[in-house]
Amino acid sequence: MNKNILTGLLLALAVSGAAAQTALQQLGAEAGNDTVAIAREFKDVRAMDTGPAGIAPVALSRRGKDVFQDCDALTAGSFVRWNVSQAALLVQTCLNHAYAADGAYRVTAAPARFVSRICPNGEGASCRAIIEVVGIKLTVSGQVLAGDAVLLDLDTSLNQRGNKLMGFEAIVDNQAAILK
Repeated sequence: MNKNILTGLLLALAVSGAAAQTALQQLGAEAGNDTVAIAREFKDVRAMDTGPAGIAPVALSRRGKDVFQDCDALTAGSFVRWNVSQAALLVQTCLNHAYAADGAYRVTAAPARFVSRICPNGEGASCRAIIEVVGIKLTVSGQVLAGDAVLLDLDTSLNQRGNKLMGFEAIVDNQAAILK
């Protein structure tokens, strides 16, 4: 992209309302591009008022989904307490249904030892109670495209369950390469 066009676009974004639309249309006409649709989108975004300062959003907020919501293995009652290896296998069956094996990335569940911070009354960062636990590690490996919600969804799923699966502490381990 030409430096003058880029500078013009930045100036067009800096000005407000109809002036931005007009500046964008002028730049588009000079470059030989039809920018009416883009100008209309800028105008719509500018019209959105998200707060007292009237600042338009630059990105959409995302909410994670619960990947274990429809998994019967996690919700079914059992007469016996599963050991960590058995629990990890049950969690893996849920993950196999939630994430198809398409070759891009894999999500696996395995028993693991890891460090957990136990803080009474939500003391947060000032809490120094750190213990080693045996639990379930959810590992994402392979190549994840930027914007893919796999990590957000797994974190949301664990947070909804108090970071426990099948009665065991659980964590997400990101081993994936994030592609842009």
